[in-house]
Amino acid sequence: MLIPGVIAVFIFCYVPMGGVIIAFQRFIPARGLFGEQQWVGLKNFRTLFKLPGTSLVLRNTLTIASMKIALGILVPVSA
Repeated sequence: MLIPGVIAVFIFCYVPMGGVIIAFQRFIPARGLFGEQQWVGLKNFRTLFKLPGTSLVLRNTLTIASMKIALGILVPVSA
């Protein structure tokens, strides 16, 4: 009875960690997820935050997320 839950946790919690690993590498898909990849640390994030539209995109994302949280709380409470 425990196996379906363990499988679901593995699929939805541990498999997406591959994206976290890729964020810190100069990823080449032909080498695979655990192949010989070059680790670049925070270089990818520095490059991202130097792009001209990043601040606008980040502000829009935070605005939409905060509005969804506020409306997700206020609408059920007022109903």
